[in-house]
Amino acid sequence: MKKEILVSCIVPVYNAESYLRDFLDSLISQTFENIEIICVDDASTDSSLSIILEYQKLKDMIIIRNELNMGAAEARNRGLCVANGEYVIFLDCDDILHHEMIEVMYQKCQQTGADVTICYLEHFMGENLIPLERYERDRALVPTYPVIEHPLHFRYIFQVMNNGPTDKLIRREMLVNNHIKFQSLPCSNDIYFSYVTALCADKIVFTDRVLYYVRAKRSHSITATWLRKKNFDCEAFDAIYDFLVKRGFYELVRESFTRKILRDIYIGIETFSKQYQKEAIMNLREIFFPKWKILEQYEQGKLTTVQKRIVDMIMQDKEILPYYTVLLSCSEQKIQRLIVDYHQRKKKIAWWGAGKKGLEFLSYIQTIHQKMDYVVDSDTGKQGREVAGYTVMDWDSVKDDADIILVVSDAWISDIRTKTGDMKEILNIVSYLEY
Repeated sequence: MKKEILVSCIVPVYNAESYLRDFLDSLISQTFENIEIICVDDASTDSSLSIILEYQKLKDMIIIRNELNMGAAEARNRGLCVANGEYVIFLDCDDILHHEMIEVMYQKCQQTGADVTICYLEHFMGENLIPLERYERDRALVPTYPVIEHPLHFRYIFQVMNNGPTDKLIRREMLVNNHIKFQSLPCSNDIYFSYVTALCADKIVFTDRVLYYVRAKRSHSITATWLRKKNFDCEAFDAIYDFLVKRGFYELVRESFTRKILRDIYIGIETFSKQYQKEAIMNLREIFFPKWKILEQYEQGKLTTVQKRIVDMIMQDKEILPYYTVLLSCSEQKIQRLIVDYHQRKKKIAWWGAGKKGLEFLSYIQTIHQKMDYVVDSDTGKQGREVAGYTVMDWDSVKDDADIILVVSDAWISDIRTKTGDMKEILNIVSYLEY
């Protein structure tokens, strides 16, 4: 008896022979059996197709072959056209799935009636899944966590998701009815897809489990190379803007959308060479900022201090400073209030992280006459060193005294929790300053 197909797993494949077997092993060993696997070979020139055919003998799968290399977006769109599952998920062929990923996410959809279920991602490197960082969402932004009803009316919809599709199980009927497809861009082609999908959903649900492992991209990869040359995020966000205007949704999500584009595009521009930075800034000034009503919002006083500083740097041809530096320089009063409040309540503060950003934060608070009680780092190579006047310590030596832990990245919070438990308050200083 032929099994019912409930989930379609769509996989674009291009010259992935080095990692493809690891990926396919994790996919065919899923505990959830009612899946179909759709591999779209995008004209690979290595042994990728042979590997897929080898695995087809172990597990039924649909194989689509592109005669010409069309890119990941078109490969995913072709896979979606032949998918039969009630739900679909788009996976990358050099990553790794937890063996329960599909089962856990499908059950979440069934239990809640959600159109989209989103899991946690963890980045890794090497053959032994050495963790680098975990994408963490700020739960404080979602009062109804882990469910978002009617995402169009949710204030921070662009802030609680990442740009990619690999952590999302999606109801296929919703994609078809709304004609949602991936953009044909060399990179950033999944931004439009991910956010338009969220905006069209009636309900989104999150699972707190890490179910998908993202391989750190090589510096010479196609995506990494394109990112250094051109900011395709602008084209992706422009398509989202057109969608919002066409559907009459723009004012509902204007604040969240504006926050997202100014932050992400500015951070992208930081990494460009001077040549491409100049080109990107010119496009923002002449095309995108006017169209997206950024300048109108600036004049109407609807932008935050940080956002206004970013617009000033873009429009007035000022030096492009690191985003973190801009954030700190615009937040003196907020940082003052935070630290003074903790100290007035007799709370001892531990700063976690003695790297470059940690040094910048610690040096900055000296200029506003504030201080931490401790500086901690889990890297034994940094422990014992002097950083901005502090001796870097290990957690065990301060855990009984520290009440509050400040960090600079959500990606560290899960690892810190494993060392500190749930008894300590942890605050991401970047998220605190942004909202």
